[in-house]
Amino acid sequence: MSQKLLPLNPRQMVGLADGNSFYCSCEESVQPWLYGKPIIVASNNDGCAIAMNRLAKKYVKMGDAMFQITDTIREHGIVTFSSNYELYGDLSNRMHSIFSSYTPNYERYSIDEGFLDFTGMEGFDFEKLGRDIIRSTRRGIGIPICLGIAPTKVLAKAANKLAKTDDARRGLYIIDTEEKRVEALKKLPIGDVWGIGRRHEKRLTAMGIRTAYDFSVLPREWVRKNMTVVCDRLWREMNGTPCISLELAPPDKQEICTSRAFGKMTSDFNEVKAAVVRYLSSSARKLRDQDAHDLDRPVVRNTVKDDVFVDLEAVHLLPEFLVFPAEQHGIACQLAAGGDQ
Repeated sequence: MSQKLLPLNPRQMVGLADGNSFYCSCEESVQPWLYGKPIIVASNNDGCAIAMNRLAKKYVKMGDAMFQITDTIREHGIVTFSSNYELYGDLSNRMHSIFSSYTPNYERYSIDEGFLDFTGMEGFDFEKLGRDIIRSTRRGIGIPICLGIAPTKVLAKAANKLAKTDDARRGLYIIDTEEKRVEALKKLPIGDVWGIGRRHEKRLTAMGIRTAYDFSVLPREWVRKNMTVVCDRLWREMNGTPCISLELAPPDKQEICTSRAFGKMTSDFNEVKAAVVRYLSSSARKLRDQDAHDLDRPVVRNTVKDDVFVDLEAVHLLPEFLVFPAEQHGIACQLAAGGDQ
């Protein structure tokens, strides 16, 4: 079979790296005895399963209520954990630091995903580079990752998906020929395409378009006429034309939320106040990290549900975003008591 190169600038290559079953891998990285065991991470207050590793996915689905799968957990020896976001955040920062050390331009896409810009590295041995990134991450922080490398971000997503689902790829897939591009798109269901929402998925499936490849061979004129500008960009990216740039500086957040649930119903004012102080402090730190000097009077909103699940909301305008502990205590007392200012 001929190895026809993609008709685009060979200087343009993008990698998408992400941690496998990230929350579960974090738990495994600090407790090596967990290797080879099915793992579930539960939501706040251990309400439902929000993450599971590959072994646990055989028995549990995302969102399953923990009390409903007690027998399944016991029968299959599944190890369960309450979510530990401080651990996940710390390992996420360290993982992104490793990724970004391989390229001057890096986009931190999510807690466990990032885009690496390999522009200008034509002629580089991407197989060797990819294996080195995977090996360094596993050895450095104990997190297994998958890496897809391709000429565009959408194709890198598709390559990453193939690297994750096909054990023969050993965590790495590189789209550098037309045959590999077609192979990756044919194996990617249309609903899994980055940017295709449920409404478009339903419409396209009804038309017999079931894979990313089916979508990529549609006439561009039809896509532009019948779909959105975003879908047109996806179509172009699938066909090898880069048009979605990396976000090297993430946009400031318009809303910062620190949310937890109590393990049991409580009427202890001091307990509620302590929780509000702790979470207000966390939110203020996130706001300071954002360097939000242009926010004159940010709003803090505290919402609590009473024993019949009626929202009790308190609102407080901060004097400034650099909230110090003494100020936080006074604000927290007002919020916990349900008072407004």
